[in-house]
Amino acid sequence: MSNRRMLLPIVVLVAAARVAGAAEQARVDVVEDLNLPSAARALLDSGGPAVHYNPLLIARLPSWLALFAMLHEEAHVHLGHPLQRADGVVDAGAPVADPVVRRGQEFAADCAAASRLEEQAPGVLAFIIAYFRGLGDERPSEALPAGTERARSLAGCVKSSIRRIAH
Repeated sequence: MSNRRMLLPIVVLVAAARVAGAAEQARVDVVEDLNLPSAARALLDSGGPAVHYNPLLIARLPSWLALFAMLHEEAHVHLGHPLQRADGVVDAGAPVADPVVRRGQEFAADCAAASRLEEQAPGVLAFIIAYFRGLGDERPSEALPAGTERARSLAGCVKSSIRRIAH
């Protein structure tokens, strides 16, 4: 059954990563979607924004990367980024996002996810930064940052989060 709502270990990991400060944020639905071509993606459902995930694809990721992916997608919702519709229908009048703006949204979602992880498990971010660094300088698409760009951005997020905690 695709598109059914259920708890899987990754969903439990995401719930465990939620901290007291995140309780102020609205709850984001998590939807299993076997047709999703990626591990996870924030999409607009008929019930509102939700994080869809493909359990077959997300299970292939190390748990720390799966958790980051889910928190990253949840961050897109909390940051109010424009989301594509889950049913695939494209609104004819919808503006096309500038690739530079899209990359900025990816960096912002990375930072928000990193901030959540930094509070719960600071050592995990080192793995995530190393993972992105290992992806190299090639962008997967015009709208997505290269792995090395994401690694540099995440390292900056971590440094700024440590400065905030220290002061």
